[in-house]
Amino acid sequence: MSTDLKLYPELARAALRGKCHRELALWYELRALNYWGSGWLNFADAISALVSVYGYRCRTVRAILNFGDGTFWRLHKNARVSRRPTIEIHSLYKVALCFKISYLSRPVFVPIQEWLQNRKSWLYASFFKPKASKKVKPISRDTIRAATGVSKRQQRRYELATGIRRIANFAFHQPGVPMLVLVDGKSRQWETIRRLGNAYVSLATSAPLGTVRKVNRRLRSLFSGEARQPRFFFTARAALRALARDNDPFFIIPMDKRLIHGRKEWQSIGIIAE
Repeated sequence: MSTDLKLYPELARAALRGKCHRELALWYELRALNYWGSGWLNFADAISALVSVYGYRCRTVRAILNFGDGTFWRLHKNARVSRRPTIEIHSLYKVALCFKISYLSRPVFVPIQEWLQNRKSWLYASFFKPKASKKVKPISRDTIRAATGVSKRQQRRYELATGIRRIANFAFHQPGVPMLVLVDGKSRQWETIRRLGNAYVSLATSAPLGTVRKVNRRLRSLFSGEARQPRFFFTARAALRALARDNDPFFIIPMDKRLIHGRKEWQSIGIIAE
């Protein structure tokens, strides 16, 4: 099992705003336990691992599993084949659909030892760019509150707990020429440089994209209203018959964007105008 946990910024933001951060944290941990990627875990073995590795109480784990059933996983307590209760972990695509997320950015890695100290704080920290990022845009406290549902006071507590670095930003007309604003005091007025929103950098590290590109293609096709899916034909004759039947031209998809590597896939480009 890896020593790092992979977090997705958009999922963390939606879970914090929807008050289901405990369920999302457990979903991350179940995915880490299922390192072989089957999406299935034995119910008793999963609870035992969560208690021993991640420090949960057995009663707490069962409560969170029941709360998140149907959204983050599916509990099969009466399995017909194995006769043993199992947990079916929902995929990244299914969880993104539950939160109505149309795009996922690059995930981040958080050390498990740091994660165990304060799970909710690291969910908040994953909202910001990792420490190796070159482009960090300023953002106001009000915008962070609207996105995550975390109050300004609690934001400062989470930043202190996870070591988020805060960078002050100021407005300039051009390099070396600051933008001044007039401040009214009780007895006098003075000029100061106009302050912009702070930029925040977390201690998390960038993680590989993994299946993010594939999931984003499916989400984009769903939310953009374009129900065009890649099409696969076993023979050239089948492809020609589909073109004649549907009157829908298509082009071959580049190799790096195919759902299955090495397979020839096509995508429709619209109906031929008559």
